[in-house]
Amino acid sequence: TVGEKLVVSMDVGVFVADAANTTVWSKLGTGIPNVAVNGLTLTPEGTTIVAATYGRGLWSIEAP
Repeated sequence: TVGEKLVVSMDVGVFVADAANTTVWSKLGTGIPNVAVNGLTLTPEGTTIVAATYGRGLWSIEAP
């Protein structure tokens, strides 16, 4: 969780939902290819999520 948001990695990218309403999910970030994301890490300052993809490198995403 990031604040009041849930962030998950899947086999087609990174998605975010409001913690109070988990029935609506949206793709998080722009430019990230539709590939498996194997790991997510929140930076120490809490403003950026680093997504580790399968075969496409690391991507920085602004935290919601």
